[in-house]
Amino acid sequence: MPLIKKLGPEGTYFVRPPFQPADYTPDGNDLSPIESYRGYPGDTLTLLADREGPFVGFQKINDTHHSGKRWLTLLNPYRDFAIDVEVVSVGGFGELRILSPEQSYAISCEYDTRRKGQKVVNV
Repeated sequence: MPLIKKLGPEGTYFVRPPFQPADYTPDGNDLSPIESYRGYPGDTLTLLADREGPFVGFQKINDTHHSGKRWLTLLNPYRDFAIDVEVVSVGGFGELRILSPEQSYAISCEYDTRRKGQKVVNV
């Protein structure tokens, strides 16, 4: 769900509406550009840095290791959904996991605290 822009006595601020699962769930069109890079000859980190690549607009939230693999948690702050992407050295990226709406909401709220020059209020 997009943030709602408001004007208050202290200036402009944004409001994140109450949680609704559908607002934090990607549709098929959101993932198609990413999937089109599956099998890319390069590595995941190169794709992440590519300004015209599949992860344009995504913000890296976390970089972890679990289950013997390296994973990046990425947030699309415009569509408010998050994914985990397995980092690989060849093939573009490995496994792609869509995070639950609840996880995406929590990540979006946490990301709101890092927005520069924008005050965000969660209701």
